[in-house]
Amino acid sequence: MVASMRVPAVALLAGLAFTGPAAAEPMTVEPEDSGFAVSVIGAKEGMDPDAFARTVVGYLPPELLDGTRNFTSDELFDRQRNYRIVIAFHDAEVPVTPDLCRPDAEALQMAEQANPDYEGLASALGVAAALCEGEQALSTSTNRSVGRVQPEDLSFGFLVSDTVKDLFPDGFAALPRGRGDTERAFGSTVGPATPN
Repeated sequence: MVASMRVPAVALLAGLAFTGPAAAEPMTVEPEDSGFAVSVIGAKEGMDPDAFARTVVGYLPPELLDGTRNFTSDELFDRQRNYRIVIAFHDAEVPVTPDLCRPDAEALQMAEQANPDYEGLASALGVAAALCEGEQALSTSTNRSVGRVQPEDLSFGFLVSDTVKDLFPDGFAALPRGRGDTERAFGSTVGPATPN
């Protein structure tokens, strides 16, 4: 377990891009007292993948990390099931489309090939996230930020936080109840996200 997830990101990071095999391997962190795990796909070259994952988790809203106020206290929560949030960083022009809840080689290969350019002012950083129950996505979210975005920047923190907030349309205290991104974006009724 991790004692504190708020990490001074400036001390951890240098301005390098995600590249290489380590970039695609998920690093899983279990925030203390949260009741769930967070898997982060992507690590900055030259940075320890665990340190990067802890930095990402440090940007999650405090109410989500509080097991007394988050979805783990929901009546639908089943402690026998494997709940986790998966967050993948990628080049926004190369969408990461495989089901993030299924850690198969295709998903990892696509994430590895979709490395974002952190240095380019005209580049875009994409984020794909899923709230998973085992290998099934209960909800998914995508987001992007244009321009130079570094993990030590507040804009990176807002990108992570906003993307994860979209996974919980009824707030962090409730598991999504049959809603997908399409319902929130277009007002139509759809079922929960299903694996490919």
